[in-house]
Amino acid sequence: TRPPSIKGSAFRSAVDDMVRLRDEGRLSAEELETALEAEDLQLLEEKIHDSSWYPVACHGRMLALLMQVEGDGELGYLRRRGELAMERLLGAGLYMQFDLMNPESEIQDEGQLMSGVKLCGTLSGVAFDFLEFQAERHAEHRGVYVLCVDGAAELPELTLHTMQGFIDACMKRSLREGEQRPVALERVSEDQIRFELDLRSRLPD
Repeated sequence: TRPPSIKGSAFRSAVDDMVRLRDEGRLSAEELETALEAEDLQLLEEKIHDSSWYPVACHGRMLALLMQVEGDGELGYLRRRGELAMERLLGAGLYMQFDLMNPESEIQDEGQLMSGVKLCGTLSGVAFDFLEFQAERHAEHRGVYVLCVDGAAELPELTLHTMQGFIDACMKRSLREGEQRPVALERVSEDQIRFELDLRSRLPD
C-alpha cells in the first residue's frame, strides 16, 4: 500500500533545492544523513517525475532542512515557497479558469466567488492522494469562505504551511492592490484543517 503521498509536480522543487544546496556546499553529506531518512537521500539521486507519487513525510523532512538552511527557521519561508508554486502554474499558462478571479472582473453574484474558492481547493487537492477538500460559506460572515481539508492527520506541519502560501496566492489574484488579506489557518483536529478566505471586498453591491 502506498503511504500518504504528494505528487511529483509539487515535490520536485524541494528535491531540486536540496540538490542545489548540496552542490553549492551549503549542505554537507553528514548534515543530510543526520536530517533525512535513507529513502529521502535516495530520492535526491533520482529523477522526480511530475505525475508520480512520493511519500509526503519525505517532503516534510526536506522542508525542515530547507527552512533551517535557507529560511532562517521562519515559517514565512515555507509560505513563500507555496506562493512560488502557484506562480509557476500560472506562468506556465495553466489553469486559465483563474480569469474569474481577476480583480478587475465584475462579480455578478456570490456564486462566482464560491467557484473561485472551489477551484483553489481543487488545485491544492490534486497534489495529495490522501486529502479531501470541501468549500463552504462561513456560517456568520457573508463573503468569507472556508476550505475544509479532511484526512490531514498524516500531513506534515511544514507541508501545511506551503499549502497555506499556495492558497494565499490563489486568493491574492482576486483582490485589488491594497486589499490583500492573509488566509487564516486552523488545525481543528488531528484529521481536519480549516482555511478561512476573506473575500468581502469583492462582494457585489
